[in-house]
Amino acid sequence: MQQTFYNHKSLLKNGKPWFPVMGEFHFSRYPAECWEQEIRKMKAGGVNILSTYVIWIHHEEEEGCFDFSGRRSLRDFLAACKKWQMPVFLRPGPWAHAEARNGGFPDWLVQKGWQLRTDDPRYLEKVKIFWEQIYRQTKDFSDIILGIQMENEYGHAGGLQGEAGNQHIRTLTALAKEIGFRADYWTATGWGGAMIGDLIPVMGGYCDEPWAPFDKPRLPSGNYLFSAERNDGNIACDHRPGLELSFPAGNYPYLTAELGGGLQVTHHRRPRLSSGDIAAMSLAKLGSGCNLLGYYMYHGGTNPRGRLSTLQETIATGGGSDLPALSYDFQAPIREYGQMTDTLKELKLLAMFVRCFGESLCGMDPVFDPAAASVTGYSEAEQQNTVVSGESPDAADTSRIRAILRRSSSGGYLFINNYQRLRPMQAHRQVTLQAEADGLSICWPAQDIESQTCFFYPFHFPIGETELTWINQTPLTRLGSHTWVFYGTEPLQFAAPAPLRQETILALTRDAAKNCWQIPQLPEGIFVSEAPILETETGAEIILRSDLGAEGQEISVDLLLAGSCLSAGQFLPARTLPGYAQTAGNPGNIRCFRRAFPVPACPARCRWTLQKELSGALIYDLEISYDRPPVFPEEELFLRLDFAGDAAELWLGGQCVADQFYYGDFWEVGLGRFGFPQKLTLKIFPLHSSDRVLLDVKPEFTDGVCCRLNGIQTILERKEEVL
Repeated sequence: MQQTFYNHKSLLKNGKPWFPVMGEFHFSRYPAECWEQEIRKMKAGGVNILSTYVIWIHHEEEEGCFDFSGRRSLRDFLAACKKWQMPVFLRPGPWAHAEARNGGFPDWLVQKGWQLRTDDPRYLEKVKIFWEQIYRQTKDFSDIILGIQMENEYGHAGGLQGEAGNQHIRTLTALAKEIGFRADYWTATGWGGAMIGDLIPVMGGYCDEPWAPFDKPRLPSGNYLFSAERNDGNIACDHRPGLELSFPAGNYPYLTAELGGGLQVTHHRRPRLSSGDIAAMSLAKLGSGCNLLGYYMYHGGTNPRGRLSTLQETIATGGGSDLPALSYDFQAPIREYGQMTDTLKELKLLAMFVRCFGESLCGMDPVFDPAAASVTGYSEAEQQNTVVSGESPDAADTSRIRAILRRSSSGGYLFINNYQRLRPMQAHRQVTLQAEADGLSICWPAQDIESQTCFFYPFHFPIGETELTWINQTPLTRLGSHTWVFYGTEPLQFAAPAPLRQETILALTRDAAKNCWQIPQLPEGIFVSEAPILETETGAEIILRSDLGAEGQEISVDLLLAGSCLSAGQFLPARTLPGYAQTAGNPGNIRCFRRAFPVPACPARCRWTLQKELSGALIYDLEISYDRPPVFPEEELFLRLDFAGDAAELWLGGQCVADQFYYGDFWEVGLGRFGFPQKLTLKIFPLHSSDRVLLDVKPEFTDGVCCRLNGIQTILERKEEVL
């Protein structure tokens, strides 16, 4: 009997509903010696599937000359994933886009003049040869290759439509299986009228469109609405905007593979994202019924060097946008040089939740019809209902709170979104939220709902031998058998039909929850630390940066342990629980242990000297002096460059090694992969007020020109054993 791996609601794993979190990381865009620690960082963020493109031009830039060495070694990357028990979703193309030159096709293939991305046998023969090379890299790792995606945006961003398009996806799928590829899940991107053949469609959503072929602001994004519409028609709107789905959405689970974990910066459109932009969009998708949160990108990177050309997308080579030649930072949760960001912490809140409670969530449907279930929010200050319930009708309406129920017959969640990117929502005072449906009537205590906030509350939530009828906190995780962890901004309140006996509720502030870290070796414990904590082969380590505080200042790490697991190594017991924690039920079930780590001193300084001005550009000599040589990759030294202009480049020994378009934020460059050089050259190119460039954050211009260096800071990052 053939095993079923999905139904119309969710993916299935071992026959049970499964809600994973997937993060994109391109191995060929990152130094191989760092892969293992970056995989551990993704796991620390709650990612439990790693997706990766195998970008054709990165491996066969010259016809018949294959390169799977160094950072291009798929085999070594899969070995690293296997070591750290990270399942992989393989995306072998053949067309990828991925902001790569020719969408990932090698120049020699484009120059053949064939009908690419069709069943042209000459094209398919070249695909077969390339895929056979990929298969040789993967055949020993079939146990961790969980899924395979065919093509990308096929029938939307190029390719055929209609039955011919579906047939091509079927042809590619059959070819992959003929070669030997095996996986539980076979998918195709489905937005914008894309063709899926007989595969599972995966969807996407971005909070802006830097690829859009104009430099004017977009309308407010609909990705912050609760909606039955799974299609983000603005993805790749430089190709075929506005196309409807090519398949009946109700026949498939709502899965995403391209929620923007960030956004690329193109030359003509330069959005600057906040962590809230990504978190609120994710929560809106969760409330709308999504049962897989998949992020593109989750980890940024740097384009490898081509032997014949630069490998980034450009308008001159037929792409829709000009991208930096090297940087693929993407403002991702983990940045181009491995920096773990506040966005990672925000998304970790959702990842920890679905890891623990996702199985039951998969069986809960969003209620879009307000006649079937309604949410009201009566504001005492405004003397009116401030909530729009069910499907949110208008992204431009910033005056009303958006709400939806996601429920089953036994329980569910109330989702609240009062966030819209670049358009602050109205704050509302002392709002009493109430949910009404057949057999359901829940009222939460009055609370303030601030502008640009989002959250969700459970109702009829199982907890040990009883349930919580309601609670004004958001579930995070569970420690051991009897402790449930929540977080929120309000004092803990809840109702239950019976007293809590063995059960313990641990309620944290939202900031403390963002700073929670779990490792597999300690299922009954949770670390609370501003600095990230990663699992190691024997325990855990902390990532410390010299900009976490003043030199000599200490970073506190709390270890909250539940039940009988009271071994805390070098941690010292605290007499009371920290002020960020509230408890109910059986508070004696939780112990707190504490340890402090000194903020590291930075052993390097940078001097910069203006060498010359050339055609309006500024060229600086950078001299970096070291008290001691850092050890890479255990340590990293960042240059944080505060510049303004059109773009900047760092040069080493006559070669450009790093670049970035200005978009209103600092530019951090890790020097470890370059051998911690002592001398670099910085070039800053001018931006003119007349340039057709859309910036969320506009710099100051002098006589219509902006080109300046405000300063450079050196930052050390190092790791220390925690447990």
